[in-house]
Amino acid sequence: MYALGMMLYELLTGRYPFDATGMVAIFIAILSEPFVPAVERRPDLPEALRHILDRALAKDRTVRYRTRLEFQADLARFLRSLDEPVGPAALARWAAAVS
Repeated sequence: MYALGMMLYELLTGRYPFDATGMVAIFIAILSEPFVPAVERRPDLPEALRHILDRALAKDRTVRYRTRLEFQADLARFLRSLDEPVGPAALARWAAAVS
């Protein structure tokens, strides 16, 4: 789930969740450093989406999503809150609008 959270973070911000450079430094950061809040890189991100990222990237496994279905359900709820149909086309439009 953590890796999916990292991918979502990168898709939304265009950057890794850490300021580390180089793969070794990134792996160390994953283990020991807090991630840069997405709102610092994308102040326009909706609060609900920031909460999804916070949960997906939580260092504490008990806080993090336990299954992809939980993660998917929160993302689907977020998309429905946009008052657009949930599906690949709607997601593509939203991603294009925020990039």
